[in-house]
Amino acid sequence: MALDLIRKCRDHSKKLVRFNVDYIRGGFERHREAKARGTLRIPADEVSRKARCCFVLSTGRCGTGLLTRILCASKHLWPLHQPSPELAFASAQAYQQLDEDPRIIRSAALSARFDLVWQSYVRGRMLVETNNRITYFCPALSGIFARSKFIHLVRHPGDFARSALRRAFYDDESVDDGLLEPRHDDAVRQRWDSMNRIEKVGWLWNEIQGFAERFKQSVNGDRTLTVRSEDLYSQVETARSIFHFLEVDSPVPDHRLARLLSHPVN
Repeated sequence: MALDLIRKCRDHSKKLVRFNVDYIRGGFERHREAKARGTLRIPADEVSRKARCCFVLSTGRCGTGLLTRILCASKHLWPLHQPSPELAFASAQAYQQLDEDPRIIRSAALSARFDLVWQSYVRGRMLVETNNRITYFCPALSGIFARSKFIHLVRHPGDFARSALRRAFYDDESVDDGLLEPRHDDAVRQRWDSMNRIEKVGWLWNEIQGFAERFKQSVNGDRTLTVRSEDLYSQVETARSIFHFLEVDSPVPDHRLARLLSHPVN
């Protein structure tokens, strides 16, 4: 146990050092670019036009932790699983306001994520957020960042339901401000209180998948990638296809990828 803890601390320290070195190197590169154009300030519109970022649409409980671990192997990516703010309550509010003024959600997305994308741009990395709370902000983010991409990570509903129930989704004794509930104009709202937990979890899965499918139809196909969780858990080719989609070389040999996949997170 003690040796495992020491190894984890060592690995974490190595990642932190590498991250800071990349940050400094990226900062120098951006500094040179800024001097060349005559100003040290990076304009916001430059970040919006040029910054590369990717956001994952998902229900959660579907392999986002494993995906983050895989992507951390690349020095060209900055994967974040639970960035701050995590947007738990905000994501539920974004869902409730989908049919209202889109400027509200755009302002929230801009406030919550522009600084993170700016930091990744300065570092010369691509931000990849695997946080499922970002899902309902993706339409706004697709308009804010011209080079943004989106991965739809989807798990079989039965497997998702089993995992969600174990994590106390819709349990009366559980407090989670990020769990969705039907909007007031939704027919499901009328019978929501009489539905059992399995029915509510099933509704949640279906609602998020339907939103993700509609979103993918609204943007260019080359900006989206759909990944089945079951394939991510078991197929090295799926992991490699994600690196290809993000336009970075796979930094991990196949045998190491296979070892990563054999130990899923959670």
